Amino acid sequence: MAIVGNMTVQATLGQTVAKGWLKKFLGVKTSTPTVQLPSRERNFCFVRFEVRDDEKLKRLIAMIEAFKLDKANQEQKPIESWSDLFNKSELESFWFPDDQEMKHWNSYWFGTPLPKRHSPDMPMPPWHFESMLEAILQNGEYDLIGVRSTCEREAVLEFDPHAYPYGGTDALRALVRAFGHRVIGVDDGTGYELGDPVSPLWTPDMTVQP
Repeated sequence: MAIVGNMTVQATLGQTVAKGWLKKFLGVKTSTPTVQLPSRERNFCFVRFEVRDDEKLKRLIAMIEAFKLDKANQEQKPIESWSDLFNKSELESFWFPDDQEMKHWNSYWFGTPLPKRHSPDMPMPPWHFESMLEAILQNGEYDLIGVRSTCEREAVLEFDPHAYPYGGTDALRALVRAFGHRVIGVDDGTGYELGDPVSPLWTPDMTVQP
C-alpha cells in the first residue's frame, strides 16, 4: 500500500478503476498496477495541488497511470475514445463546442487585435477536451512520473521533460482541476511559481472589444 495525504490508497486502486481500465481500455496484458511513488534521487518538474477529495485523488492517480501506459505504447489509443474513462463532472470541466459555438469563438478570436489576443487578459474558453489529451499524450515531450504526497492534504503530479520547450504545464493543470483539486503552484523546470494563472473565461455572448 502507498500513503497519499492522510489516506491509504490500496495497491490495486480498486479492481474496476485500475485493472479494468488498463486491461480493457488500453488493450494490454497487465497485472494489477501499484501506486508507485517516485524516487527522490532526482528532482522532477511538477504541478502542486491541494487534495480536495480522496476518491477523486484515486481517480486522478489511475488516469495518470493509464496516460503513462498510452504514452509508452507505439500504437496509441484514438484520442476520441478517452472520454469513456472520464465521468460526467470531470468532462464538464472541458469544452465540447458545436459548430455554432466554434463559429462564435473563431469570430471573437480573429476579430480581437493581435496585442490583446496574445495577452493574459484575453478571454479564453475552457480547455477543449481532445486538445488537452493531444497536448499531454501526443505533443507533451515529457514522461509522466506519477502523483506523490508532499504533506497531509497536498500532492504533486510529477513529470520529466525530454528537452525545452516541452509543451508547458497548461494541459496538466487543467487535468488536475478536472478531478476537483486546486492547483497551488508549478515548477516547470525554471523554478517554482506560486499560483495557477488562468485566463478570463470566454462565453459565446461576448462581443469583440476594441
